Amino acid sequence: MAEIPMPTAWNAKDKSPLLEVTQGVRVKYVGNGETDRDAASVRSIQPIHPLAAVYYFEVKIISKGREGYIGIGLCSSQASMGRLPGWEKNSYGYHGDDGHAFRCSGTGTAYGPTFTTGDTVGCCLNLLDRTCFYTKNGVKLDIAFRNIALREDSHALSLHPCVGLRTPGEEVEANFGQQPFVFDFQAYRAEVQQGVRASVERVTLPSQTWQVDLNQLVTAYLVHHGYSETAAAFARDSGNRLTESLDSIAVRKAIRDQVLKGQLDAALANVEQHYPGLLANNPVLRFRFHCQKFVGLVATQVAAGKSSEEASVLELLSLGQSLQQMLEDPQCDTTECRQLLKETFSVLAYPDPLNSPVAPLMDATRREPIAAALNSAILTHMSLPSQAPLERILQQCVVCLQEMRALEIPESSFLDMDLFTRLP
Repeated sequence: MAEIPMPTAWNAKDKSPLLEVTQGVRVKYVGNGETDRDAASVRSIQPIHPLAAVYYFEVKIISKGREGYIGIGLCSSQASMGRLPGWEKNSYGYHGDDGHAFRCSGTGTAYGPTFTTGDTVGCCLNLLDRTCFYTKNGVKLDIAFRNIALREDSHALSLHPCVGLRTPGEEVEANFGQQPFVFDFQAYRAEVQQGVRASVERVTLPSQTWQVDLNQLVTAYLVHHGYSETAAAFARDSGNRLTESLDSIAVRKAIRDQVLKGQLDAALANVEQHYPGLLANNPVLRFRFHCQKFVGLVATQVAAGKSSEEASVLELLSLGQSLQQMLEDPQCDTTECRQLLKETFSVLAYPDPLNSPVAPLMDATRREPIAAALNSAILTHMSLPSQAPLERILQQCVVCLQEMRALEIPESSFLDMDLFTRLP
């Protein structure tokens, strides 16, 4: 998942003129502080991103000043900076002078202990259950606010960390994660993450035949990848039927293994024998197959010290001319195919391509997608599904997770497919 923008500093351009911001994190009150009209706040540059899922910051009280009227909390981008956190609409604050929590109102309720010079107060927003709690000197306090509004008029409502001061001498310094927190936030975040994952694992399948369905998915997967003996044994034990003969599975498996081992001529002969016309009807696959053959031929000849022999050069020349001709097919006349041919021919630019920048092109792993694509093409040729249903389901799950992140659903930050596909 791409890195998301997070609050890292106070916004010196979005604050009360009665505050002085230095180093991006330190805030000092410079007003007279006579009445509540002299209250002053500042919010962070960035709001808290929904995909943060749980967000935490801490504020160290450098000095409580004259009265210690210090408020720490959250506010929307529209909240007035001439009021303490919690006094405005879509604003929430915990105040140090009386320990009260303020929620969108100038009237607070008893919440926690007071705080003063030397104390560190943390604020945590849980975007999953829409709650907020505070910490004092590393100790977690009760939940201060529930059902925090994250939408307004059908639009998403972003909240910023904020802090407010009201009397002379008050000074605080924020920690947005640039330093270790006093509170063990990582342990709390891990606990929340585990809760999200456990909720997924607790989901039950409504179908009464889920075990039958699962057995069929496993059988189809084994057949698709050519594990004929295992597929036959599993199908027998689970009461399933194979959708393909064992001989046919064995042929596909042999071709796949030949491609993975770099025995492309043998694989090609097998394809032509058992599935005549398959590659001719799949020009892009044929082009990719022969590009891999070209690269493999160069690697073999270099390893054998035959790169300068006339027969070797003629073989490469002939194959290269064939690739140029294949590129003339309308289906191959694409940017992707032209780039692939350019990469393929680049192996000739180095006297020792196995020890050059193009060496990755000769890695055995480059043959894996060719083997998979050829296997799928064979299955299509046989009027069978080109992809194992189990793999299609996993791909659908990946797409669903991507869509959840695009919609900025907080739970998606704690989910990944590796978690559910990893063997215990």
